[in-house]
Amino acid sequence: MQPRSTVRSSGCAGNDEAEAVWARQQQQLTFLLLGNNNLVGRIPSEFGNLTVLRHLDLGSCNLSGQIPLELGNLRQLTHLHLMSSQLTGSFPAFIGNLSNLEYLDLFKNQLTGPVPSTLGNHSSRYLPTINMIDLSNNQLVGRLPNSFANLQILNNLETLDLSSNNLSGPIPNYLINLTCLSNLNLSFNELEGQVPNGGFFSNLILKSLMGNVRLCGGPPKLGFSPCPHKSRRTFCQNFLKFVLAAVTIAFCAITICLYLLRRKRIKKPDVKASIDMAGMISHRPVSYYEIVRATDTFSEENLLGVGSFGKVFKGQLDDGKIVAIKVFSMQVEQAMQSFNAECKALRMARHHNLIRILSTCSNMDFRALVLQYMPNGSLEEHLQNESRPCMGFLTRLGVMLDVSMAMEYLHHGHHEVVLHCDLKPSNLLLGDNSSMISVSMPGTIGNMAPEFAFMGKASRKSDVFSFGIMLLEVSTGTRPTDLMFVEGLSLRQWVSQAAMGSSSTSSSNSILASVFEMGLTCSSESIGQRMAMNDVVAKLQDIKGAFSSTDLFLARVTSNH
Repeated sequence: MQPRSTVRSSGCAGNDEAEAVWARQQQQLTFLLLGNNNLVGRIPSEFGNLTVLRHLDLGSCNLSGQIPLELGNLRQLTHLHLMSSQLTGSFPAFIGNLSNLEYLDLFKNQLTGPVPSTLGNHSSRYLPTINMIDLSNNQLVGRLPNSFANLQILNNLETLDLSSNNLSGPIPNYLINLTCLSNLNLSFNELEGQVPNGGFFSNLILKSLMGNVRLCGGPPKLGFSPCPHKSRRTFCQNFLKFVLAAVTIAFCAITICLYLLRRKRIKKPDVKASIDMAGMISHRPVSYYEIVRATDTFSEENLLGVGSFGKVFKGQLDDGKIVAIKVFSMQVEQAMQSFNAECKALRMARHHNLIRILSTCSNMDFRALVLQYMPNGSLEEHLQNESRPCMGFLTRLGVMLDVSMAMEYLHHGHHEVVLHCDLKPSNLLLGDNSSMISVSMPGTIGNMAPEFAFMGKASRKSDVFSFGIMLLEVSTGTRPTDLMFVEGLSLRQWVSQAAMGSSSTSSSNSILASVFEMGLTCSSESIGQRMAMNDVVAKLQDIKGAFSSTDLFLARVTSNH
């Protein structure tokens, strides 16, 4: 008899002794879902033996006592739901050791003591995947620990609820950096002092901070009274600290410069690298009100395009920078998923052929990405708009080579594989010297691989399929959704028939045939026959080089005659 991997129960009664006996017999459980039952007694310590358990739900029961330390052995745990019970004792410090944890829900218990500093210990990679933390309606006391800022939740945390506790002290400034946070609730505590300005707090609403009567300052819309001015003595002390720190830094800098000059090893800085680095670190928070001003209240005159999940506007920020602002339609079911996916992918990926994310704006009912503005529009506009100059074949090859290099980076050149899922000309934006793709989801009919369209299975090879269809579209100037494709005829079949019927042996036609062959191979229905993106880059570079040589040879022959 094979061990069960999931146990679910609802609406039945039990006791802690029976649960303990049962737990010893279930070593291979991965899901234990006993929430919303009439369980009594303590959580069995034997649950700590379920070392492969991933999802533990004991929420909304009548369990009491302390949370067993043995649960710290559940290193594979991703979901821990112990809400709405009568659990007591201090906040369990072992939570910081559960490195795979994504959802932590201890809402509405009687937990006491401070939030332990081990939750964000700098010496380890604690909670790198945590998405939701709900510790509300307990009896936690003390300040939020400074070590909490070291958590790698800065890239993943979406919900942080610490409301209805007895937490004290100031609101930590490191909360400003939670750019993907969509729900922060610190209400009904004993917090005091200055409310941070900028970042996430620019879009915060009063409901998230109410019940903290000693808070002051912050964004004016929150309505807190101004903070009192610091005394002259405090000012002088801070001024002296600043001066001493500045003098120390200056002395160190002069010493280093003299050392470098003496060694005669001063090198000219790499300008390109400096520019790229500046583009990576020059992000600043952008508030909803600045976006409203930048787009002239989302004026139709600034509208650049409309997609499945929202609109893209041209805007000018308060500092004069021209940007593209992608505003998500929150009433669309998958808009939030799309925002999170683009936010994560664009933040992780750094490549000169990928649109850079400059900032985000996120609050309870508004999501927007502030993106690099590309003045020459999309590739689709250049292919389909007759008012624009026709793109030469060599230019089209160069554009597709840019796309392939960006996709090679996403698939093979990054520490984590990133899938695009919607390669098409409208998502390819043209700059003055290069082409850049934007990240979007989900896919578009006509460009999606069969396994993605019908089964939702996205992979690197499904991106290769979309690239192949896009290569055929760019080469022929014909959309895959053109009205000519009826009764089973597709863009791929049309190109295949044309390639088979061609008998020309000229060098230019041979090069075009190579492009068609690559597009057909990449868009093969057989996943195994599709090329990898690094092979696509190498092949396109060869084709472009051959075409450039042929074009140059013909130009010389013509000039000689």
